Amino acid sequence: MASLGVVWAPEKVVGPTQRFSFLGIELHTVQKRLRLPPERHSSLLDDIPLWLRKPKCTKRELLSIIGKLSFACKVLPAGHNFLRRLIDLSCTVSRLHYHIRLTANACADLRWWHEWLPTWDGTSLMLDLDWSHAQDLSLYTDASACGGYHNGRWFVHRWLPHQLLNR
Repeated sequence: MASLGVVWAPEKVVGPTQRFSFLGIELHTVQKRLRLPPERHSSLLDDIPLWLRKPKCTKRELLSIIGKLSFACKVLPAGHNFLRRLIDLSCTVSRLHYHIRLTANACADLRWWHEWLPTWDGTSLMLDLDWSHAQDLSLYTDASACGGYHNGRWFVHRWLPHQLLNR
């Protein structure tokens, strides 16, 4: 490699393997799974409860937790939905040392992370780039995902009591 003018780090070279780490994310090619390293997952489990007790923080502190959660979103894409209000809040001051009061919306997003992280094993499936079309699967559902049509048959599912919104 050196004779070709290519700079490389031998300690980063990995032989043929089904599991490897790339940009801090663990990949398992046979299981088609992505994994957040356990130390990052446990760090978030430790950090989020502390954030829920904070009435305010500096912009630098807020950007730090946003960065950690954003990294977790590489494996848990749904988490992006619960970062937006934190990001918006970080834009309310210009200097890194300025203090920001955590809003009810920001705390709601942090609560989502607090509730979700302990139940999540830190893994997700690698998404296929080739999506099947509904016509190919003969699968159609309603907006509630409780009813549908598959291969010539209708189906329905009742919401369980814990799935219903409290009224």
